[in-house]
Amino acid sequence: MQSKNKSKQLILVRHGQSEYNLQNRFTGTFDSPLTQRGIDEAKHCASLLGAFMIDHSFSSGLSRSQDTEEIILSQLASTADRHHSDCLNERDYGLLTGSNKQSAAELHGTEQVKLWRRGFYNCPPRGESLANVKSRVVPYYHENIKPLLDHGLNVMIVSHGNTLRALVGHLLDFSHEQYEKIEVSWCTPWVFDFTGSKLVAPKIIPNRMTKGSNALPVL
Repeated sequence: MQSKNKSKQLILVRHGQSEYNLQNRFTGTFDSPLTQRGIDEAKHCASLLGAFMIDHSFSSGLSRSQDTEEIILSQLASTADRHHSDCLNERDYGLLTGSNKQSAAELHGTEQVKLWRRGFYNCPPRGESLANVKSRVVPYYHENIKPLLDHGLNVMIVSHGNTLRALVGHLLDFSHEQYEKIEVSWCTPWVFDFTGSKLVAPKIIPNRMTKGSNALPVL
């Protein structure tokens, strides 16, 4: 299917709030379901994407990602082709998975937990670093998603905070230090326009349902 838009766009969406998000727990690869707020965030996200024809949609192997995708596409009455892959899963937080973030900071120290969460090469105990996440997300993007964009199709990816951080940093050719400042809120669409000769910072469409921040380093 050919997109109705003159430009080709990549739409990035982080899933809605999950039960573990609500409880301030490290979620990672644990399959925590959406809360009612997360469902409502996804519905409002769909209302922000009404002007876009989505030709293909990608989500992770985790239900909070797939359910957010399902809500958005259903609200839009979209017939987009859907693709699911574990390559788009959230990072594995290892032994931190399921633990309360404040309790982890008290146990391991605030600075150490910050490094595990925000650093590029820092791995939580028995978990993945952001570099590890990038090593699986970027090849999947180039093999499965970029060819669709190259053919003039619009693509939506519904995934996770660290997964999208890894992809955004790659797309904008960030240094490893700049990845630390990338913040993607729940159900807040980031739209990359691939029409121009140079890829620039995405347009971020605010979602009034979400409380988180969205940020990039100063470009």
